[in-house]
Amino acid sequence: MSILIKPAYDADASTYFTTAGVTNTAGRQQISRFVTGIKALGLYNSMVCWPLRSSQNAGTGTTAYSLGGLGTFNGTLTNGPTWSADGVVFDGVNDYIMTSFSLANGPASFGFASKAAALTGNHAVQSLDNLTSRKMNMYHTTAASNKVRFEANLNGTIATRIDINGTDSLNFIFGQASHDGTNFYGQGNNGTIQSVAGSGTMQGTGANLAFGTRSEVFAPILFSGTIAFEYVISSSVNANFTNLYDLYKTTLGTGLGLP
Repeated sequence: MSILIKPAYDADASTYFTTAGVTNTAGRQQISRFVTGIKALGLYNSMVCWPLRSSQNAGTGTTAYSLGGLGTFNGTLTNGPTWSADGVVFDGVNDYIMTSFSLANGPASFGFASKAAALTGNHAVQSLDNLTSRKMNMYHTTAASNKVRFEANLNGTIATRIDINGTDSLNFIFGQASHDGTNFYGQGNNGTIQSVAGSGTMQGTGANLAFGTRSEVFAPILFSGTIAFEYVISSSVNANFTNLYDLYKTTLGTGLGLP
């Protein structure tokens, strides 16, 4: 007689499976291991993230479910971005995901895993965006020699940015940035953590977090490519950047070809 032993999943991961309708066994295992790892780093309760590969989320429809102890902040796929095994695919014309997350003023960290379809101009991966003016952006860009850039509303104006090492924006990049009230920090993949001075308070100014767009009137930036993952943490966690990269690469990011 054979005995079927079900895998033991983290309880919060299991709740997410039910909410998002995740049935893929590999996807469940990856999510559970990721949640366990985030908890071991002491970051789960201050994190919200959006796994956007089809096996790790709803995979169909217009809702991108959020995961994490910071709260429930689901996103809405708008104007037709499509699910795929590697993530949600954006056409760079008018599609995006708008979430219900609004950033409180103060220290924060942001991250993503994405691949641009073709690097021409700028491609906004993550932004605080009220669809009329920018508040924060992480984007692939041809303007920065290292191909990934983070800029934020600091003390009421976008005045400071940091260019983040990324080996090749046409392959998947895991980009991260944070602000601690004194400095900005950034890391691309498992590269050297960089910093630049930027003292003050980072401000969300009531805008919600969006993926794949920044619709500022004067300079719209739309993403063309695939986004596999997004996260926000309500503190500066630059000391854990490499740990976060390693955890993502070996769990949710399995098979994306991250270095």
